[in-house]
Amino acid sequence: MCKKILFIVGVLMIFWGCNSSEETPSPTRLGYDFYPLEVGQYAIYDVFEVKYQIYTKPDTHTYQIKELVYDTITDLTHEPAFILYRYSRANSSSTWSLDSAWLTKRTSYIALRKENNVDYVRLSFPLKEGLKWNGNQYNTYGEEMYEASDFDQPYQVLDSTYDKTVTILQRDEVNAVLKDRRMDVYARNMGLIYKERIQLTYLQDGGTVGNGDIDHGTYYIQKIREFGNER
Repeated sequence: MCKKILFIVGVLMIFWGCNSSEETPSPTRLGYDFYPLEVGQYAIYDVFEVKYQIYTKPDTHTYQIKELVYDTITDLTHEPAFILYRYSRANSSSTWSLDSAWLTKRTSYIALRKENNVDYVRLSFPLKEGLKWNGNQYNTYGEEMYEASDFDQPYQVLDSTYDKTVTILQRDEVNAVLKDRRMDVYARNMGLIYKERIQLTYLQDGGTVGNGDIDHGTYYIQKIREFGNER
């Protein structure tokens, strides 16, 4: 009898264990691999930026940015976070110069970045098509709803095509007064591969002063060039 009871208990434990593993979503299903974090991980981006200001010519720059996951710390909420060093250089022949240090972390439900001392919720988990969230939830700016689209779809950047990506649209507004288009694209096991920030305010007098119809604003495109780990 004892042997029979032990046998039944053993079978139940195996069955329960199998059920538990099936009910626990994998990191891939949750979308965590769209925001990988590992000390030594780095990404290099090509940047094209134009700044517009009335009565002056557009100020155009091309340069590169490198983001390096430098180390881990425990943040003020007693959760693990990563120090992100950001470097810049004029081109691939130039020397990197440390530009700033940001903080980032991925919890079970968000990917958070402290950029220039402002917290943004860049991703929300579990990530899926049509998911919406307030990207300004942890800062003092007004509500701004982000939306995930083109989930697990291919996306081409420079000469490379990334098979499984997700596009995060922050804003897409165009009218007679302004153009405000902000979006990010993330690839599985790489993170951010493309960033677009087009924020332009148009002249309202019908003239073409300075820069065509643009009164002021910024045109910013960031494309991934290289990804790897220095460790």
